[in-house]
Amino acid sequence: MNFLNKFPTRQILIILLPGVYLALYLSDLSLQIFTEEDFPKLSIEFNILIKALFSLSFGIFIYIIDIPKKLRFVKSQLPTNRIKKEHPDLNEVLIHQAYFGFYDNSISEPQRTKTDGLTTLFHMGINVSAVSLFSLIITLICDYFYCVSNSNYFIHFDLFFFFIVGSLGLFFSANRISDIFNNQYEAFLKSEEYAKLAS
Repeated sequence: MNFLNKFPTRQILIILLPGVYLALYLSDLSLQIFTEEDFPKLSIEFNILIKALFSLSFGIFIYIIDIPKKLRFVKSQLPTNRIKKEHPDLNEVLIHQAYFGFYDNSISEPQRTKTDGLTTLFHMGINVSAVSLFSLIITLICDYFYCVSNSNYFIHFDLFFFFIVGSLGLFFSANRISDIFNNQYEAFLKSEEYAKLAS
């Protein structure tokens, strides 16, 4: 899991996986709705470039939305949100600075590696779940209006089920993300950073 601990690697994976999925799905869907004559003739290289740009654009868009952090069960477990709830008078920027100063300096490297790796997998899983659910809904709508092939139904449903179950398992299983967040929150409350923040 060490490769997931590198910040650029983590961000690239979180961006590219759902982005590539959505770009390839929409490309396939457009070929089912329209005929090849509806599209200009493109070289293979240019076609790959277009798909790569769409993958990156879709991935960045999904990354910016940050679906995982909008989920209620995630928001309630984030240490910084719990601190803010306990101390609504404290400045949010100062809370983040204090907590992540503690995280970088007081949490052991193996524990940070585990935390970063699991949260990366969780982000990817939730984002791919969202894309697969979106793809399933769009496929159903297009099948109704355009009679596209329904062979993708099971693919999107299976991917949604696999990634959502896996993501929830990563979050709620023993010694996984929820427990890790709680342990780090409890450790932060005993830290010098918290004492300075709360004083």
